[in-house]
Amino acid sequence: MRHTTNTGVINDPETLSPLEGADGRNSIVTFSMTRSMLETIFDASYGFHKFIEADCMALTSIYAKRVYEILCNQDAGTVYRMETGHFKEMFCITDKYPLIADFTRRIVKPLVKEINDKTDLVIDCAVEKGASDPKQRILVFKVLRNGAISSARELTRKYVLWPEARMKSFLTDEAHMRKSEMKPHIDLLYRASRVPAVMAELPHKWEKTCERIPDDGPDRIAREKVRKERIAHLIASIRGLMDDYGL
Repeated sequence: MRHTTNTGVINDPETLSPLEGADGRNSIVTFSMTRSMLETIFDASYGFHKFIEADCMALTSIYAKRVYEILCNQDAGTVYRMETGHFKEMFCITDKYPLIADFTRRIVKPLVKEINDKTDLVIDCAVEKGASDPKQRILVFKVLRNGAISSARELTRKYVLWPEARMKSFLTDEAHMRKSEMKPHIDLLYRASRVPAVMAELPHKWEKTCERIPDDGPDRIAREKVRKERIAHLIASIRGLMDDYGL
């Protein structure tokens, strides 16, 4: 293990004490951690979501793990470039795979396949032609799709930016309420959707409503009557909750 200023995360020269006698990945060394190192380790501001962390833990290749850590928070279309020599230095394999074809076959293709197979990230990687020195050839990673970010944004859009979508989803999926039936109560539903206590109580209120008005109609007309009665009772319950909170 060695300190590097190229990670973009730990760049304090005092973060790691000098490591004596380190020999690549074949040595066990002892090092002390400074306060700066501890603060970095426990800093939660880097923004790894739990599902991203779980995806990373599922990867078995150390190469796939590192590339995934670099790319997991990037949008589709992001291009990340790195010299082949720098990539090898990160994993202490500078003396291995001198031929680009071998490096691509043994390292690059397997890591890309594992990331694409096991995570919500879909990437591609190519080695640019140009430099005569293989160590200076450029690895170009491209994010084709990032399902994790898309999912997070969709959840944010629905449940943070547009909390009324939660109300609409509940009324549509659970109460089978039509848009035309929501329209007369739209102001009430909009205000209620922004009160966490009301939204938390809503499933319980609906459960009680269904118990009070059982759906045992013998035909479609009877079941439709039950549906409308339940909706009316639920709207009254929401109105009552809002009154209780003085809203």
